[in-house]
Amino acid sequence: MSMRLFAIAVAASAVLLGGCLQGNPTSAVAVVNLDKVADALGRKQTMEARLQEVDKELRQEITAKVQDIRGELQSAQKAAGAEPNAEKQNELRRLAAAARQRLQRVEIEAGRKAQATRLGLIRDFRNEVAPVAQRIAAGKGAKVALATNEFLLWSDSSVDITQDVIQQMKTGADAPEKDKK
Repeated sequence: MSMRLFAIAVAASAVLLGGCLQGNPTSAVAVVNLDKVADALGRKQTMEARLQEVDKELRQEITAKVQDIRGELQSAQKAAGAEPNAEKQNELRRLAAAARQRLQRVEIEAGRKAQATRLGLIRDFRNEVAPVAQRIAAGKGAKVALATNEFLLWSDSSVDITQDVIQQMKTGADAPEKDKK
């Protein structure tokens, strides 16, 4: 919820800035489509591949935990004997319920890890694109550069700097001198 409020506040600020600079022939806002940038640079595929690796690792962890839990339950059933009394049956039910809860926690934690990896990849990519977009936007007189997303309903194509960002990142024009060698 707070992310939406933040996005709305940023968009409102951009609109207000745009209104304040109506006499200025340049726009106060620039937009960049990060999905298009990622696609053009091959980064989307790289990020998806990394997410698939993480997903595979997490599924292996879950499978290992399931096997451990199954083994514990089978050992408890064996120890209870072929015809367990009421007390042993209750204990087995309690162990089975506890095992289901542990498995749910493992799955939730795996989901959190996958989400954290996804968000980290996106954050890193945004941080890589940000200085390029900032320079291009500032060079065009913009005071704000926004990523297109579900909060941006519309923008004029004249404020879209996506292709400029792609071109500059492809040519490495953004790289510091020491990295260009």
